[in-house]
Amino acid sequence: MKSNVPILVVLLALGPTAFAGVDNNPQKEYIFEHLKRLTLQRPKDEVSHFFVLKRKDGEWIYWREGRLLWRTELEPFCETKGKTEITAKAVWELRFSLHKAIQLDTDVVPTAKDVHGSSVLVPKDYAANIIYECVLDGEIVEVRKPSELLPLGFQITVQKPSSGIAR
Repeated sequence: MKSNVPILVVLLALGPTAFAGVDNNPQKEYIFEHLKRLTLQRPKDEVSHFFVLKRKDGEWIYWREGRLLWRTELEPFCETKGKTEITAKAVWELRFSLHKAIQLDTDVVPTAKDVHGSSVLVPKDYAANIIYECVLDGEIVEVRKPSELLPLGFQITVQKPSSGIAR
């Protein structure tokens, strides 16, 4: 009888929070398209920084300039054909929907007691912890909008986390 122990060990080593990152995502063009679209909401900002982090409770994106934080899913979506066909592009649109975002200026309250059962409000320490982890350990996606100096379109760069701390 064959043993599956080596395979199990490899799977355990990867753990539930293994994250290939945005730059290695086979559908990164959809991710980048939505990030570019978001930056257009802030016309004065030439550059936007998105910090992307996989935690045990999901994948989080913190948009520093837009003051937004949201949990999403960054696993590639496999398209299926048929009566219930949905395109990967539509799925990514839903994943980046702003109605799911935590607006840091309005949706963050001082304590958990101030949430009062709301599905929108979050305690300050909860949001601050996620933002801290995103900035410290997250992949940074920098989106630079077209300008006179960069007339050919958006420029996107992705940087791996520099801290080296895995969570």
